[in-house]
Amino acid sequence: MNSTYSQRPRTTRRSHASGLVLLLLAIVLAVVVVAVLEEWRNDAGAPGNFVAGALGSPTLGLDTSGRGPGAAGVPQSRTGLVATSENRGQILFGRYCDSCHTGGREMIGPSLRTAQFKGQYTSADKLIEFVRTGGFDMPAYPQTLVSDEEMQKIAEYVLSLPEEAP
Repeated sequence: MNSTYSQRPRTTRRSHASGLVLLLLAIVLAVVVVAVLEEWRNDAGAPGNFVAGALGSPTLGLDTSGRGPGAAGVPQSRTGLVATSENRGQILFGRYCDSCHTGGREMIGPSLRTAQFKGQYTSADKLIEFVRTGGFDMPAYPQTLVSDEEMQKIAEYVLSLPEEAP
């Protein structure tokens, strides 16, 4: 009697061992990738690591401690912000601006804390006008993206940032 079962090639122990080795390699690779990503996330906020700081932080890179990076570039622990009416501008800044101006400092975009910036944008209206139209590498933020009320809060927050040396 000729059955279909007997016509199939037999699986050898060698092919099972190869499959097991591939499975173990995949697991080891996954563990290494997770470890590297975790290390990258833990480095968020270190100088020059603005992408990790913006993406890996619950505050989107905002430095809520007021101290900035610690001694020798060691990042400070960051805590999440609780939205209140007093920090609405900071929360909105984190949502719309912090990816390029992390903590108001120079990253992808220029620093919003320099004397030059503070001298050029002396009022919320001037800052809002620039942000609405965009320019240089800055994209325009139309009213359909950010409401006038939100833009006013963001501008007030930016103007309240302390001035720092360039």
